[in-house]
Amino acid sequence: MTDRPPIAAVGTAFFAGLHTGWKATERHTAFLSALDDLQDAPGDLDEIATGHEILDERAGTEAGSPTPAQ
Repeated sequence: MTDRPPIAAVGTAFFAGLHTGWKATERHTAFLSALDDLQDAPGDLDEIATGHEILDERAGTEAGSPTPAQ
C-alpha cells in the first residue's frame, strides 16, 4: 500500500476550487465519501477471494489441505 493519495481524490480536490458555495461543498464531501467506498471495494473483494489462503498460511497448512504442511 502506498502513502500517496489516490489520483481521483487529487483530481477532485483540484476541480473543487472551480465551484464555490455551501451546495458545492456538500456535493464535494458526498462525492469524496462515495469515492472512498468505491476505492475500498477491490481490496475487500481480494480479501474475500484470497482470505482462505491467508488463514491457511497462518495456521501452517496449505490451501485446501486438512493437515499441516511439512
